Amino acid sequence: MILINTAPTPASRLYCPILFKFAARLEQMTWPDFTADPIEMVAALRNAQRASGADLIVNWFDTFAECETLGAEVVRDSDGNAASCATPPHGTTGALTVLRSELLPRLKEVAARLHADRGPGTLLGGFLTGPNTLAKRISGTSSIASPRDGGSAAERSEAAQFAVQWAIEVIRGYGEIGLDLSIIAEDEPGAAAFFNDHAKAVQPLVNLSRYYRHPLIVLNRRPLDDETANAGIGGAPQIGTIRMIPEELFRSPAQTTAGQLKTIPGGTVGGRMLMLSSWEVPVEAEPERLRELGVRLKSGDL
Repeated sequence: MILINTAPTPASRLYCPILFKFAARLEQMTWPDFTADPIEMVAALRNAQRASGADLIVNWFDTFAECETLGAEVVRDSDGNAASCATPPHGTTGALTVLRSELLPRLKEVAARLHADRGPGTLLGGFLTGPNTLAKRISGTSSIASPRDGGSAAERSEAAQFAVQWAIEVIRGYGEIGLDLSIIAEDEPGAAAFFNDHAKAVQPLVNLSRYYRHPLIVLNRRPLDDETANAGIGGAPQIGTIRMIPEELFRSPAQTTAGQLKTIPGGTVGGRMLMLSSWEVPVEAEPERLRELGVRLKSGDL
């Protein structure tokens, strides 16, 4: 990915905070109610976009959805944040079949509904739990509390193969719908090593990205300095310079300065800049302050 040298014009700046749990809080919806009904979820996501002035809507953002669908007990707070996650009871046995029949249709339905009635200039993003994160949680080697100390080498390998195959299924689905990009969210450390160790298995993701002209952006939460953090997977189509918005700006957007913004390598297309949150926007953020931050970022007034 190559960073462009020419500063983009304000008109080409896209304000892209990730609004998911924030959308549920804004509508005062419980987590079970928010995630149960695709129609209600789509309405909440659109309302959150309008309230914040965002240029991006992401169809989902929950890295525990796969494990929960596979029968693992996930302990959450009232906003849906997970405090612990048990290892799915059956590991990878039949896991892909379960996710294809239960979770994938939900992800695709929300994405398709958003795509069918997208607003002018709105970017639509598809969500995917990072394969490194999913593999660790399936094999019992997660940093989140798990009943096992860690799977065997064979279990870890099998979990990695399953996680990549699931990623391929999801990205293919988003490509067929016509979404603009996908965000691969790595919530566990070690994503760089995972992508390096499984480069051959991951190649179909790159191929699908090229075929559908569907960029893949990796967000890596822990650790933040992982070399794959907030970068496009090699070979992904060019989407524009990516500038990350640090989380603290969403908590105190009126106190922003130019030095607080971090520029990372990204592709280029027509001088466009995607100003993307480094993870989800805090649920307690105030909509009017988010909108104010977006106006300042898009105008270059920092």
